[in-house]
Amino acid sequence: MSGNSDRHVKALFNEIEVQLKRQGVRPVRKETDQEYKWCILDYGDVLVHIFYYKTRDFYRLERLWSDAEEVAI
Repeated sequence: MSGNSDRHVKALFNEIEVQLKRQGVRPVRKETDQEYKWCILDYGDVLVHIFYYKTRDFYRLERLWSDAEEVAI
């Protein structure tokens, strides 16, 4: 997902962690840069990437997975 500012990215990052923690789900690992341009929450089977929209445009991670099989969740 993408945020429109560093504050937006930080808010998304924090809210996902809070909501999942309430359900007893804690990340295996979490990382962010100091500027909140790219954050990762690693829940083992699921990775949550939260980008500042310009950072997402730069890295274009979706192109790395464009040929991957889609799995219904």
